[in-house]
Amino acid sequence: MGDPVPVARESNGPSVVGLDEVAPPRGRHRRVAVVAAAVVASAVLLAAGLLGSGWLGRDGSNGGAQMEASTPPVAGPGDRGAGTGASTADAAPALETTGEDLEAVFRSTLAYEDWLFSTGADPELIAETILPECSCYREDYESLRVLHENGWRSIGDGAGTELVAFKVMSRPAPDLARVWTVQQNTSTVRIVDADGQVLETSPPWGPVVAVYTLARGEDGRWRTQTAEILGPYEEGTPP
Repeated sequence: MGDPVPVARESNGPSVVGLDEVAPPRGRHRRVAVVAAAVVASAVLLAAGLLGSGWLGRDGSNGGAQMEASTPPVAGPGDRGAGTGASTADAAPALETTGEDLEAVFRSTLAYEDWLFSTGADPELIAETILPECSCYREDYESLRVLHENGWRSIGDGAGTELVAFKVMSRPAPDLARVWTVQQNTSTVRIVDADGQVLETSPPWGPVVAVYTLARGEDGRWRTQTAEILGPYEEGTPP
């Protein structure tokens, strides 16, 4: 795997030091770095809000009152509780991941995963496109879980993830394929809470070269088995 590509970030709260920030796609999905940053930033925002409102004194006291032993959960403001995720109005795009047109399969996968993160859908749905043995599975699952449980979404202001180039490199077996891709996202991506407040902003990224192993299951659907990010794309880079 190539070296991660640094990416500039913006936050609407205090700066968060020590984040492992790389340009998407990291692992399988393109927004893991954005969501991971929002998890940390939200905790900082919560603490800053409590301090600024007078709830907490500099010594951690509650204006002279006794503090509760428990820590309040990090969640989006308003009445929307944990586990709300996508609304029924946010219909998923058709997942067309069967057949031999692997470029069409991959494009459908990108669109579906963008939908998962833009709606804060049930993290269990990531299994529709990624196999658990992929190193990227846990990253995407945990990122999506944070969005879902807090009522957050990861939304862009453009077309979403774009597949710039695609090539089947090899077919080691009828139900396996190694594919070479170039992807980019020209949108500014924002993590927003249930009220639409922006928690974190990430600029456009790419184009980036990534190689995947796709595996076809007993249900006839192709899913990602391995993912390898090779680095920034340069014109003329051979697959």
